[in-house]
Amino acid sequence: MLFKQLFSRQKYTKDPVDGEIKGAFIDFVDTVLRELSITNKGQPYTRAAIASALTLANSGKPRR
Repeated sequence: MLFKQLFSRQKYTKDPVDGEIKGAFIDFVDTVLRELSITNKGQPYTRAAIASALTLANSGKPRR
């Protein structure tokens, strides 16, 4: 039940001043990717990359 409450709406916010990306879903995905050692050419995915992928997924547009 807690998972559904926290992640039913996959949203995030971006601070207009410093550009920091925040959100429970972003935190979750970031943690899962790090724990499973899923990287982008050896580097951890940035929160911006996760947010971009989430925005693209929510838009319904196909990925390349």
